[in-house]
Amino acid sequence: MDKVDAQILSLLESNSRLSYKEIGSIISMTGQAVGNRVNRLLDDGVIEAFTIKVNREGMGIRVKADVKMFMKTHDHKSFLKLIKAEPMITEAYKVASDACYHLKIETTSNQELDRITSKLQQYGNYSISILLNKIK
Repeated sequence: MDKVDAQILSLLESNSRLSYKEIGSIISMTGQAVGNRVNRLLDDGVIEAFTIKVNREGMGIRVKADVKMFMKTHDHKSFLKLIKAEPMITEAYKVASDACYHLKIETTSNQELDRITSKLQQYGNYSISILLNKIK
């Protein structure tokens, strides 16, 4: 990866809808040359996917919580199946800390959060922090 690849990545990160031609005009390359570089970055695994950033609040998401799970069961497969199936659990990490897992839950209401944490309770105890304002 060189300086030109880094420029392409930076432009795509800021706006993945830019055409190769538009990127090329910014960095003084042809659209075809940009496309070739992007394809190489995809093949090399540097670019994993093209995505969109959704305004979650615009979708009605009002409650965001960080949940630390302390497992009381050895049935982690059922727990993992539950968290993969629950769309309001937007992130899940197995961690090396006092907890076993960290989950990020985004819901439309406290009642919805309560519904999800009630499901989690069958697998262990949890501590929950409500996220108020994103700083960074």
